[in-house]
Parts: sequence; structure tokens; C-alpha cells
Amino acid sequence: DAPVLAGDNLIQNPEFSNGTEGWYATGGTLDCVTEENGNVYAQITGRTENWNCIAQNVASVVENHTDYAFSFDVRLTGDYAEARTVQLCTTKKDSNDESEVYDRLTVKGGSATVVPGEWTKIEGTLSVAYTGTLEKLEFKISEQGDPITEGSYGSYEVDNVKMYAVEKEPISIEMDIKDLKEQFAEDFGGKAGVAIPYGALADEARMTLVTKHYN
Repeated sequence: DAPVLAGDNLIQNPEFSNGTEGWYATGGTLDCVTEENGNVYAQITGRTENWNCIAQNVASVVENHTDYAFSFDVRLTGDYAEARTVQLCTTKKDSNDESEVYDRLTVKGGSATVVPGEWTKIEGTLSVAYTGTLEKLEFKISEQGDPITEGSYGSYEVDNVKMYAVEKEPISIEMDIKDLKEQFAEDFGGKAGVAIPYGALADEARMTLVTKHYN
């Protein structure tokens, strides 16, 4: 089933009606192109590394332990002679990270084979989790294939970017069943423990379950 979405589109300037406001290139040059019908889209050119891409820092609009459904339209320019994979990637930095963390493990879907000259819609889900104060979360639309010519990577275009919070399903905890720690004490005479990730400490429902069943 499709996720239930909540709230507004969290992407700033999603259709590039305000030029490149809110967006930047991680390398190369980011510009906007206006078609005869008035439609505007972003184009990245002058890429010298495969990680040069179109990006926006969404750290200020996301919440911890929350999933976000996203989509965007992408088109490869005539620089490309064949289809390439385009995908969403993220780079995260919070106050507990020594350096920026590149991550696609938090992204489900968000990748497709794109044919040059054709707009392709790519969709997926991004799961946000961090332990300290979130300083940076780059939403990056990236083509990371081989160079077109030595030291030069192809240009591509992006439009209609969306990201919505996925409505959380309420967690139901069976408080009337016997606690695991009580059963463990009866059977083994000891205490029951569990290892949890640091980020779980901020998840009230999860911690209710942990404290019910473990010492």
C-alpha cells in the first residue's frame, strides 16, 4: 500500500520557480532553464567528479525517527550516449559524527535507469535517524557513472521535487501481558537486559516497551 502522507512538501523551491534558491551543486555549476511554455527546471553542468550532484540541505525540516516519501523528475542531456542510473543519496552530519556520513542504506527505492532525453520520475522513502543535533542532511540527486570523456561527467536536469513526512502508525504495546523480566527471573533467577541504539532513547513508545520487559 502507498504510504499515508502528512503535512506539506518539505522541499524548498521544489519546481525551481525561484531559480536555484535553496539548491546547490556539490561540484560543477547549477543553473535554471526556462522552456517556451514557462516551465523551469534545474540543470547541473561542468561536473568533474562523479559525485558532483544537485543537492539541498533538509536538516532543518526533518524530524528524528521519521520516514519521508520523496519523488523527483530527472532527465539526462545529450551528453549521454546511453541510459544511466540516477538515484537519491544522502550525506548526514550530526554533533556525534566525527565527519560527514555518506549513506544510501536509509533510502528505499529512489533509483532508476534513465534514458537520455526523456523525463523519468523516481520515487522512494527516506528514513531519518540521528543521535546528536542534526547539522546537515543533504538530499542529493545523483548520477555516479563513468565519465563521458576523461575528467568530464555528463549534465542532467531535475524538476518537481517532493518530500512528505509519512504518517506514523500508532504503536500498540500490550501492557497487560507478563513482563519478560519477571518470567526471566522466575526461570533463571537473573535479570533480563537488551542492547538498544542510542537514538532509541528519544523514542518514547520504544522505551516504554524496553522498560516494561527489561531490567
